Amino acid sequence: MLPGSPVVPAPPIPLVAVAGTAALAVVVRSVPVSRRADLPFEGDELRWVEAAESLRTAETLLLHMLGLLRGIEPELPATTAFTLPARDAADVLALWDEFVDVVEQLGPSRESLSAEDVDFRWHDLQRQAVVALVRGVADLRRAVTLMRCMGVTVGFAALAEMLRCTDAHESWEGMAVGHAIVSFRDADETIARVVTGMAGLSPETPFSSLTRQQVSQLASALERYAAEVPRHPRDRAPEHGKR
Repeated sequence: MLPGSPVVPAPPIPLVAVAGTAALAVVVRSVPVSRRADLPFEGDELRWVEAAESLRTAETLLLHMLGLLRGIEPELPATTAFTLPARDAADVLALWDEFVDVVEQLGPSRESLSAEDVDFRWHDLQRQAVVALVRGVADLRRAVTLMRCMGVTVGFAALAEMLRCTDAHESWEGMAVGHAIVSFRDADETIARVVTGMAGLSPETPFSSLTRQQVSQLASALERYAAEVPRHPRDRAPEHGKR
């Protein structure tokens, strides 16, 4: 480009015309990695699902803390005496840190939501989850939520593409490969053992410990499994005129 030449924005990346969700991973793969941040979302379904999951996580953490702190209140009877064990105090503080982390993420989530009608259809939600995962997700909780939105055929292909094109998995501290695999719909521990075996790994292998070669082997195994298994009815493109 010559100095002073006007900057011509790249054309938008169309995803609306993609008929089948399984084909979406192929479409995304054709998009240069540098442009995947421009991939569009189709609606607010995924934003609301992620917000609801964050609220449920916060509720679970809060209830756990309150359970450990039961009886510690201003109206403590004058005749009551008890000890908060150091182990319980340590557990509360660890849960507290996790709770604060979740709550801090709720602020930006709130900014992305609007008080409008939202129609939830699984095919649309899965499309949005595929795009989000392929772009690379470093946050472990969010990655698991996205995986739960996808079936095996589509989800395995999306995870393989993310592994090949990003290093987001390196931030998944504590996440075993098998745990990620069983997070997808219709996946189970048997499938996890088969896929990790194809990759020469154990289901207990942590993502954060994978070498570049192992990442490539895992991506290939995910793609092979997704290509070989019969497509689940929920992964198929909707019939004409139906969603």
